[in-house]
Amino acid sequence: MIEALQEGYTVALMADVPKIARKASPGLVKLASVSGRPIYPIALATSRRIVLDNWDRTTLNLPFGRLGVALGEPVRVSTQIDDVALECTRRAVETSLNRATALAYALADGKPAALRSKASLERRGFRPVS
Repeated sequence: MIEALQEGYTVALMADVPKIARKASPGLVKLASVSGRPIYPIALATSRRIVLDNWDRTTLNLPFGRLGVALGEPVRVSTQIDDVALECTRRAVETSLNRATALAYALADGKPAALRSKASLERRGFRPVS
C-alpha cells in the first residue's frame, strides 16, 4: 500500500471498527504517517437495512432505500509521530468516523431534527461542502 501511495494512487480502506467497541486500530494512522497522506473518514448508511443480533451488530444494507453519505473532517498525520501522538490521532480518526456515521444514518433515515440547521451540523463537527 505504501508503494501504491508513493506512486500517486489513492487507497481506500474499510475501517474494522466494531459497532459495539467503537475502537479504531492504530494501523491506519501509521500508514498515513509513513505515506504522508491524510485520512478521510467516510460513512455510508441506507434507510433499508438489517441489523444482525450478533456481537458487533453487523448491518446489511439493502437495495431500494435512501442512501446517506457523510465525509468527516480529514485527519492529517505527522511523518514524525511518537506513541502519544499516535494515540491522539487514532482517537481523532475514531471521533471523525463516529460523527460521519451518525450523520450518514440521520441522512438515510430522514431525521430532520438531526439535520435541521447548518449550526446543528457545525456543532457536530461538519462543514458544508462548497
